[in-house]
Amino acid sequence: MIAQLTSDTSTRSINSQCSQTPKSKRTLLDRLGGVPALRAAVSEFYKRLLADPALTIMFEGVRMPLLRTHQLAFMRTAFTEIPEDFDVFNHIVQKHMRLFYDKGLNETHFDLVATHFVQTLQHLGISVELVTEVVDIVVPLRAAFAHGAEINVGRYFV
Repeated sequence: MIAQLTSDTSTRSINSQCSQTPKSKRTLLDRLGGVPALRAAVSEFYKRLLADPALTIMFEGVRMPLLRTHQLAFMRTAFTEIPEDFDVFNHIVQKHMRLFYDKGLNETHFDLVATHFVQTLQHLGISVELVTEVVDIVVPLRAAFAHGAEINVGRYFV
């Protein structure tokens, strides 16, 4: 599902996708139901991720309450407005560097994670229109995971 959407948005700037100019004065976060709804989504999302055998290795030794807190903060920002001076691409790559090197994290894992997030939103009854807006923000982030995987592969050929 997510991989099919990637080609449509791969040429868009990640920051411009995350920094929204809302169609109305209400942010995407507000229209999703605010922080309480996002907190519920993050909780359900991580239940799904931890139940996926293809992803569990990525969470070994991770302090999940802290990760959930970081994810909530990142999504809060992404679904409102990313500051212009914040480099989303490099932030994503840097925050996941250990996983690129130690666990082989790549864009295939991103596709699984993004699909779980979409399914989480659908499970929580979020409208198709809002899920589409979320996908438009999330899909461009795939490039950071592809880049991180390339860095990992490249370190073996230096």
